[in-house]
Amino acid sequence: SPRASPRPAFSLVRSVTLSWTQRNDMAITEVRMIHAGDWGPAGTLVSINVEEGELKSSIRRKVAGVTGLPYEHVKIMLVSVAQIGASDRRSNIVHGNCGVAMGTALVYPAAKADIKPHKPLATPNRLDNKGSWTEGA
Repeated sequence: SPRASPRPAFSLVRSVTLSWTQRNDMAITEVRMIHAGDWGPAGTLVSINVEEGELKSSIRRKVAGVTGLPYEHVKIMLVSVAQIGASDRRSNIVHGNCGVAMGTALVYPAAKADIKPHKPLATPNRLDNKGSWTEGA
């Protein structure tokens, strides 16, 4: 009977080295939870580590671990060019999009540079549904 040849030792060493290198290149980002849940009110920020070029499936696993949601129920989306949002697919929120998001955009570079996600400031200026602009005080 033919015997399977053993795996070369260098492949194991190489994979361990790559994993160690990737861990040194992680940055912390804040994921915005779209609705309330066990993690807190809507808009709660949960922190996870991200790597450059990380897959959305890996980010889903991390969000599931932090929030306690089952992996298959976690919905991940970009809520800005530099921030990821997450929610529970079982909620009453309809998840749609108005474009295609490829990858994770600028989430990793922003996290690596310790840039906090954009928070819009309140303004007294208003644009109503008819397109009329109102200058605030």
